[in-house]
Amino acid sequence: MDGFEKSALRGADKGTGQPLKMAAKMQRSRFERYQSQMILVHNFCQLGIEEALSVAEYCSATIGNMPEGSVLALTIMDSSAEGFDAEINGKFCKIFEKNRSKVKASAFVCPEGQLTNLFRKAATAAGRSNVRFFATEQEAKEWLVHIDQLR
Repeated sequence: MDGFEKSALRGADKGTGQPLKMAAKMQRSRFERYQSQMILVHNFCQLGIEEALSVAEYCSATIGNMPEGSVLALTIMDSSAEGFDAEINGKFCKIFEKNRSKVKASAFVCPEGQLTNLFRKAATAAGRSNVRFFATEQEAKEWLVHIDQLR
């Protein structure tokens, strides 16, 4: 992680309740090239509820500008998101549903348990069937770039 990335992520301290700076949102939701494909990576690690919603809204706007069925999305969460409740789940459901036609596949990297269940429920409620959960970012990226071969 370079100096810009570290300073951008510092603009998103967990639980501050402060709006995220645009640089922090852009760093937490960005396209990365992996095996000649572009993956939209959303990093929700170490964010409180308000910060996570701010990043989710930024992600949604980014996805909304993309062509139908074109986005390979990777969402990275850590145990800090285990405090997310039903209200947050409802908001994520709305975001998932809003962008359903734009997303080709979604991979989640998060700890097993409550968090996985929260996002599984949100994806199911939004009618998404192209969602998988992984223990590592590498496994998730491999699945995303090979999604067409796996269908």
